[in-house]
Amino acid sequence: MASSYSTDLKLELMASGENSGTWGNKTNTNLNLVQQAIAGFQSIAITSTNTTLLMTDATISDARNAVIKFTGTLSANSTVFVQSGIEKTYTLENATSGAYTLAFSQVGGSSVIWSTTDKGIKQIYLDGTNPNDINNNLSKINLLNRNELRFGDADNSNYVSLKAPATIASNISFTLPGDDGTPNQFIQTDGSGNLSFATATTGPGGSTTQVQYNNSNAFAGSSTMTFDGTNLQLNNQADVRFGDSDNSNYVALQAPATVAANTVFSLPRADGTSGQFIATQGNTNLTFISLTGGLISQVLSTSTPTMLSTSNGTYTSFAALKLTITPTSASSRIYINWASQNIFSNVGDDGITIFRNSTDLNSGTTMINGPTVTERYLLQFIDSPNTTSATEYTIRAKTTGTLNLNNTAQGEGVTVLSLWDIGD
Repeated sequence: MASSYSTDLKLELMASGENSGTWGNKTNTNLNLVQQAIAGFQSIAITSTNTTLLMTDATISDARNAVIKFTGTLSANSTVFVQSGIEKTYTLENATSGAYTLAFSQVGGSSVIWSTTDKGIKQIYLDGTNPNDINNNLSKINLLNRNELRFGDADNSNYVSLKAPATIASNISFTLPGDDGTPNQFIQTDGSGNLSFATATTGPGGSTTQVQYNNSNAFAGSSTMTFDGTNLQLNNQADVRFGDSDNSNYVALQAPATVAANTVFSLPRADGTSGQFIATQGNTNLTFISLTGGLISQVLSTSTPTMLSTSNGTYTSFAALKLTITPTSASSRIYINWASQNIFSNVGDDGITIFRNSTDLNSGTTMINGPTVTERYLLQFIDSPNTTSATEYTIRAKTTGTLNLNNTAQGEGVTVLSLWDIGD
């Protein structure tokens, strides 16, 4: 009985009692054919015309190789054929150049196709009729040790990849959306691994130009703070606050209660020198200046319409007529001005004077009055305290009878004390 040949690898199947004396050679040939099918590699140059790979009985053949690399330059779409009826697995690499498709097919069957930009490797098995792309039909792929799933660009020079986190508490599977979303949608999860496209529903709060802020984890618009793309505005006399190191207190800037017209202040372009002051140039431009002689750096004032009275024979101060000032410099002069209306005295030896701390600056001023006399009185003094420490100035009075300031029996009055810090 003559030998026959296997359908898939074309190995010689010898009948019993046949090929006496040649079994060794034929068996070695079969083993080489098996080796080619298991481990064989061949690089095959193809052209733009279709190519047929041969599987010849009992002969080393290009279609029997386990791994085949296709090379050459394509100038048109091309197909590589393997004869029908063969069942076999292949590792095939498309290493051709040229922007054309390459197809792999069994004669009379379907094709596995590399696209014009696909120059990769495919795992393919033949079922006797059609080729099948193994990667397209895998039920599961395991990438261990945080290995990446890489997606190469058109020339495979760069890629984007996906990989697992360093630590995963438990297994999780994500199910992709069933179709594409609309422009500007995002992928969201339902908390169970099901992904879908959704439209962002949280928009900005408030009205146009209102600044956004976190209002209990939701966007809100502030009517107090607005921004039109150029100007940031605080409405309703709101503060700009600067907190201290632990935010327990702050200093703030705010607009006056009433503003007659819009005013824009331009800050100085550079820092000044130590001890200078910020001053306006009269055109809303601010600058640093140094105080020179005669400039008033501070003005303090206090007043009361309440009647003040004393019957003390030694100088007595009035709580409503006290002011404390800290001179700007040791050479500052303090101008003191005190005025009072409706002074009543029922004796003629009253005294009114100015004290700096415990020092009498005016040495007493005696009013010579008859009983129940009403007067208006003005007292002025320029003092040189020669200090930069806080200094108290008070109006004090003494009488052997009764002395009233703002005496209500003679009508309403007012008593005013003011201090002016004047530079040299």
